[in-house]
Amino acid sequence: MFYSVYRLGWLIRFISHSVISGFTTASAIVIGLSQIKYFLGYNVTRSSKIIPLIESIIAGADQVGFLVSP
Repeated sequence: MFYSVYRLGWLIRFISHSVISGFTTASAIVIGLSQIKYFLGYNVTRSSKIIPLIESIIAGADQVGFLVSP
C-alpha cells in the first residue's frame, strides 16, 4: 500500500523475476507448512523457520488423525 500511495510501483522493475519468484515460492511453502496442522489433525510447533517446522511435522507423524465426517 505504501508503494501505491507514493506511486513507487515502478521500483519493482529493478527487482529480477527470479527474486520475485523465489520470494513468492518461499512464502507459499511457509504458509502451507503452517496450515498442515489442520490437515493432519495434531499440534505442530510454531516456528518462523522451516527446518524446526518440518521436524515437528515428522516427529508427530504417529499422531495423524484425519477428520472424516459421517
